[in-house]
Amino acid sequence: MYKNIIPYESGFMDTESEHKIYYEVSGNQNGIPVVFLHGGPGGSSSEKHREFFDPMYYKIIIFDQRGCGKSTPSCLLKNNTTDHLVDDINNLTKMLNVEKFILFGGSWGSTLALIYAIRHPEKVLSLVLRGIFLCRKSDIDWLYQSGVEQFFPEYFENYMNHLNEIERKDALSSYYKRMTSTDKNVALQAATKFANLESITSTIKTVEPNSDDKHILEIATLEAHYFVNDSFLPSDNYILENTKNIENIPTYIVHGRYDMVCRPSSAYDLHKKLKKSQLYYTNLAGHSLFEVETSQKLFNIMEELKHKF
Repeated sequence: MYKNIIPYESGFMDTESEHKIYYEVSGNQNGIPVVFLHGGPGGSSSEKHREFFDPMYYKIIIFDQRGCGKSTPSCLLKNNTTDHLVDDINNLTKMLNVEKFILFGGSWGSTLALIYAIRHPEKVLSLVLRGIFLCRKSDIDWLYQSGVEQFFPEYFENYMNHLNEIERKDALSSYYKRMTSTDKNVALQAATKFANLESITSTIKTVEPNSDDKHILEIATLEAHYFVNDSFLPSDNYILENTKNIENIPTYIVHGRYDMVCRPSSAYDLHKKLKKSQLYYTNLAGHSLFEVETSQKLFNIMEELKHKF
C-alpha cells in the first residue's frame, strides 16, 4: 500500500443546487485517472482510500458524495438521487479535464460505478469493484428485514427492538421515518441503531461501531433515503438488465466469501452476466474494504492495471 499521499488539489465543486461537492486530487497529474467511489450512500472518503494507487502512475480523484463527508450541506436529502450522483461524476471529471478513467468502488460504490458505466460506457477504462451491491429489494431486505439475522441474531434483535411491533413489518421505512423526525434525539437514536447493524456485520472479527454523530446520521439517513426510494432506479433489477452496455469494459470483482452485508451470490450473478469479468472471492473476509485479503487483492489489481493503459 502507498502511504502518505498528499493531495495537490482540493476544493468544492458547485452543483445545480445548494449541494457543494468536496474533492481531492493526488498522485501523477498526467497519470491514469482513477475515480474512487465510497460506499453508503452516506459514507465518506479518507486518506486511506488513496493507498491502493501508485502515485507515480495514477491521477487519484476522490470525492464525498452529496450530503456526506466534507460535502455540504450535511444530510441534505433534496436533490440527492442516483441521477444527481452520476451527474456529479460527469461534472467533476469534466472540470478536472479527465475524459476516460478507471472506476474503483465497493458496496454502494460498486452500485454507483456500475450505474455510471451503464450510462456512460465510453468514459470508463475499467471497473474495479468490491462487495457487489446490486440494489435489488432482496439485497436490501437481506440486511434490514430478514437474512442477516440468521448469522447475527442478537444484534438483529437489538436492531428490531428499537421499533414497535407494527413498525417491524417494514423496518427500513420505519427507521427512515424516525431518522427524518424533527426531534434530533429521536433521529440520532434511530440512526445509531440502524448504522450499527451494518457496522457490526461488516467484518469477520466484530469491531466497535463508529461513534461520530455526524457520520452516523449521514450514513444511516442517506442509506434509508435511497433504499426506501428503490435507489431512484427505473426497475428492481436495473443493473443486471443493462449489463450489455458494459460487457466490453474490463471488470474485476472482489468479494468477501463471508460478506454479511452484500451477499456473495450478487458477485456471482454479476460475473455470469459479464463474460469477460474476473471474479475473486477472498476467503477470509467479510464486507470491509480493509480486511487483509480483500485489500491486498484490490491493491494487486491496481498494480497490474497501471501497465495496461
